[in-house]
Amino acid sequence: MPKLSAEQLKQTLIAIKSVTKLNIVGIQIDFDAKLSERKFYKELLEKLRLELPKNYLLSITALASWAIYDNWIADLPVDEAVPMLFSLGVEKQQVLSYLAAKKDFRTRNTQTSLGISTGEDLPWLPEERRIYIFANQSWTKELLEDVLQKVKKWQIK
Repeated sequence: MPKLSAEQLKQTLIAIKSVTKLNIVGIQIDFDAKLSERKFYKELLEKLRLELPKNYLLSITALASWAIYDNWIADLPVDEAVPMLFSLGVEKQQVLSYLAAKKDFRTRNTQTSLGISTGEDLPWLPEERRIYIFANQSWTKELLEDVLQKVKKWQIK
């Protein structure tokens, strides 16, 4: 396992900041940080937030468990942490049971958006969220219509 060093942090910051020169309003970082990597990731996000323009959107993806019972991300300096509700692995039943109970995500930064996949079924989703939809196949009009119908069904109270 590679050790995350101060030099890697510096190089990662440089790489991410180079993207900000493009004509975009924000970035999303996808890093499924293991317990041993969380300090590095938090430091990266803190430094990045300080160096980004004030109005720049900083978004991260979040394991569903981080949004439900492992709230180590609650104080990260991000505008949103997007709970990824697919490829849930060993926590699948726990996450699906949580959603079936119609419980919302626990931290403020996980209550604005969520990520779903076209290939999975969910028992419920909170309303009024930005939804990132990941397709496990090529997009078609039919696939889009199908997933939008599913989202409507999942958001019924």
